[in-house]
Amino acid sequence: MFKFTIRELLLLTLVVALGVAWRIDRSRLVERLSLELRNVKLLIAERDIERKAREEVIALYEQARHASAPNPPAPARNLPSD
Repeated sequence: MFKFTIRELLLLTLVVALGVAWRIDRSRLVERLSLELRNVKLLIAERDIERKAREEVIALYEQARHASAPNPPAPARNLPSD
């Protein structure tokens, strides 16, 4: 059958451990990056909402500024007393 020395088994164990550690690190990195990407997308959406709200406020302000002011009521006439 197969005969392996302790040195070969230790080397195999080291290679497998490095592979497992690399895989765990890689999966954590992917998870962290996907979380960061989601946060960036949320920030972009939030800024877009704020920008649209700001544009609406400015449009309402401009509309109100250009609207004609209502005419003031006519002053009361003093009728001559008899």
